[in-house]
Amino acid sequence: MEWSGKEHVAWFAPISITTVAFVFIRYGRDLINHKQLRATVLGFAVASFLAAGIAGFFGAMIDKSGPSPGRTHHQLSIGAKK
Repeated sequence: MEWSGKEHVAWFAPISITTVAFVFIRYGRDLINHKQLRATVLGFAVASFLAAGIAGFFGAMIDKSGPSPGRTHHQLSIGAKK
C-alpha cells in the first residue's frame, strides 16, 4: 500500500494551497481583472481541498483496517482449509 493516495496525494495539498496564497498576495485586489488567472487559482484551491480529502479518506481507511491493539497478527485473506 506504499503507493496509495495517503502518502503521495497528500503532498499536492500544501503545494497547491501555497500557490493560491502566493497569487493572492502578489495580485491582491487586481486579481478581479484577470479572469483566467482567477479561474486557475480557484481550480488550484479546489484541487487542494480535494487532495486533502482523498488523503484523509485513504488514511482513515488504511488505519481502520490495520491490526487492533493486542493482536499479534493481521489476517489478510481466508484460504482454503486443508
